Amino acid sequence: MEKVLEISHLSKKFGHQYALNDVNLTIRKGDVYGLIGKNGAGKTTLIKVITQLIQETNGSVSLFASTNRSQWTQALKRRSEEHTSELQ
Repeated sequence: MEKVLEISHLSKKFGHQYALNDVNLTIRKGDVYGLIGKNGAGKTTLIKVITQLIQETNGSVSLFASTNRSQWTQALKRRSEEHTSELQ
């Protein structure tokens, strides 16, 4: 089944503190996930890295098999267009 999101060995460090440390996650088409955790657990940081609002310190994030920002943007546009046509 198609991988929608693949995160490998993702870390994000602010100063000397890790907000994310060696996170691995694969979400396939049709999967439903929720982020649950205490305040300061890294939930918002993870979303910001996935959406490229902030840069990871280490590791990689692949959205719809993208390997760079241009492919990431194209993948989101393609998925948005597919979703819009499904709703009509």
